[in-house]
Amino acid sequence: MEPSEKTSSTGPLNSNTLSKRKAFRLVLQDKWNQEVHGVKLKTRSNLYFELHAPDMENEGSSDCGTSAAAAGEGAPQKLRLPWMPTAAVVADLVAVGGLADALETQSAVLRVLEPAHLTHVVMPLLEDDSGGIVGAIKEALILWTGRFGPWDLLETEPKIVVCSDAQDTTCRVPQSLKQLGSRVENYLRSGNPVILITASEELFAPLRRHVGLTLRCSRMNRALVVEIICALHRKAARLGPATIRDRLPDDHLLARLTTTQLQAALRLTSPDQLFGRLKAHAKVPAALEAVTLDKVRGQREAVGHLKRMLSDLQAWQAGALKWSEANMSAVLYGPPGNGKTMIAEAFAGSAGIPLHVTSYSDCQRHGHQGDMLKALNDAFRAAEASVPSVLFIDEIDSFSDRSREGSNDQYLRGVVNGLLTHLTRAAATPGLVLLAATNDLSIVDPAVIRPGRFDLRIPVGNPDKEGIREILSDHLSESGNSEITAADLEAASIELVGSSGATVASKAREVLGRARAANRPVTRDDLDAVLRAYDPNIRNEHLRRMAVHEAGHVIVRALSTLPAPKSVRIGGGGGLVEMPALPFLTPETADEVLQELLAGRAAERLVMGSISSGAGHGTDSDLANATTLAVRMHSEWGFAPGAPIWQPAANLMQLGLPRAIQSAVEERLLQAEAAAERVLLEHMDALLGLSETLIKQRELSADEILSVLDKLGLPVGAHGAMTAA
Repeated sequence: MEPSEKTSSTGPLNSNTLSKRKAFRLVLQDKWNQEVHGVKLKTRSNLYFELHAPDMENEGSSDCGTSAAAAGEGAPQKLRLPWMPTAAVVADLVAVGGLADALETQSAVLRVLEPAHLTHVVMPLLEDDSGGIVGAIKEALILWTGRFGPWDLLETEPKIVVCSDAQDTTCRVPQSLKQLGSRVENYLRSGNPVILITASEELFAPLRRHVGLTLRCSRMNRALVVEIICALHRKAARLGPATIRDRLPDDHLLARLTTTQLQAALRLTSPDQLFGRLKAHAKVPAALEAVTLDKVRGQREAVGHLKRMLSDLQAWQAGALKWSEANMSAVLYGPPGNGKTMIAEAFAGSAGIPLHVTSYSDCQRHGHQGDMLKALNDAFRAAEASVPSVLFIDEIDSFSDRSREGSNDQYLRGVVNGLLTHLTRAAATPGLVLLAATNDLSIVDPAVIRPGRFDLRIPVGNPDKEGIREILSDHLSESGNSEITAADLEAASIELVGSSGATVASKAREVLGRARAANRPVTRDDLDAVLRAYDPNIRNEHLRRMAVHEAGHVIVRALSTLPAPKSVRIGGGGGLVEMPALPFLTPETADEVLQELLAGRAAERLVMGSISSGAGHGTDSDLANATTLAVRMHSEWGFAPGAPIWQPAANLMQLGLPRAIQSAVEERLLQAEAAAERVLLEHMDALLGLSETLIKQRELSADEILSVLDKLGLPVGAHGAMTAA
């Protein structure tokens, strides 16, 4: 469509798409005059328009070189020299080009320049030192209005305010934001049009109420980069726009480019070097590409969830799915050493998108609360500026629950409030995948991980036998000189059940080290030697006690009305029965959970003749969980006789239980342990048989548990517990 021309008393008006190229030449001429000739802005402005405005309206556009020559006989020749101003001229051109795309038409420009009107311009490529773009934007606005004259000859000069961070992310309003608000309001009261330029769409609340128009500039793209290369790089410009476009990365890759990276690339004199540098900046790091979800071992459930997320991301990229229709955020939780960070890297590697990593400790090391929140803001901004991308927040449990009391609760409240603001905005940003990691989900502020901020909760536990075998195989096969067989790997994986993925990988490296030291292939002897050193008692009394303990949990659970165990395992890392989560408890089911929690101790006493410290080892142990459950039954849930008065169990346990509650809790725990002991005495053959199977196999799935207990003649399934699996 040809541009239609209108006329006014001030000059010719173009009501169609605004010209970036004319505005670029105006900015460059300004820079040239200031830096080469020392001509000041106001002195230059009127003279330039008098001399060159008519020629600019007749500008040709056949290629980069000829268009640059259409402005007249003097200045254009200078502009075609291999020249780069000392100022950040690329930032000026990016700002002008982005604003031209956002405004689109001259009528929109006139609306922005209405007296006492505030326009909010969201410019994702804005950098902290981009204050110099103000002059460039003013000159471009003059051109786009068609009013050829300096601003001091016009009725109202626009006030352009550049602010890299105009949002309030803390519990207090920073003084700088208050000053910004006062400054903008003073301009509006004076009748000036105000253009507020920020990197983020979020605004400090007092500023939001004044906004009459919001414009959103695009990220770096081919069309904009082609124009900038034509304006600034003499040799590359000779190739013509079509060739330049073909040699640039795709738009979704160029979107990762920063203004500084583009400016640095344009310093290279060779077009090949220029395009090579731009491709290198836009490319996903090779180290990240090397890690994919297909290479993650021992985490089938987590990988399954993330592959579905990956499929949705690819559908969104293809335009087949709306961003709001997919779950694109998840919290990875589980014990340390199982690859939560690696899984985030693998997702980014599989998607071919950049990964941005931050954590509480990364942000805190910047200093006081304000510096910490700025570091957090910078991490989110970097991820948002390079979408599609992944933002991974490690140690999210360090952003503690705001409801907890403490000496630094005000500090933490401000930090968590800042995090919540960013998470809300990030969740609504198309193309931004949010992943977080924690070792303990229970201590994370519920508001941080609620659906809408993090939609999925994905367990990342110790690998099962198959996962352990895969980890060993991957590491031992890398040497290319191994005599380890599939049977050797199977035997070793049984020995390592219950270990973290990091422990398994460490043992594999130790095996390789033994073989290297002896200058021979890896053998079964190396594997056995490392495993014996790892846990010399794992085959005797210790292993038997673990098997009896975990079998006790399984037997009591199987004979209750509760859902069946999902799996049971024992090994060098300890024993574990994985139970399905319960949505709620009644007094009856709570008592059954207590019996199951204390059944391990009861089984040890019956079979081994004594109990061990295993049931009370740590804050997540059987005894700790049973005690907490019993206290909550009395203090929070009203499951005890008497008035249902609510008192937080955590506070009571921290300060010391009142004598009456302590006596009631002790009685309930003793009754639950006695009930578990009676069940196990009645089914001693099943307890011993399941223990022996566990010693041999080390790990049993839900179906395998049901099969073993059925062969042992245990009457499970009467209440639907085991059959529910």
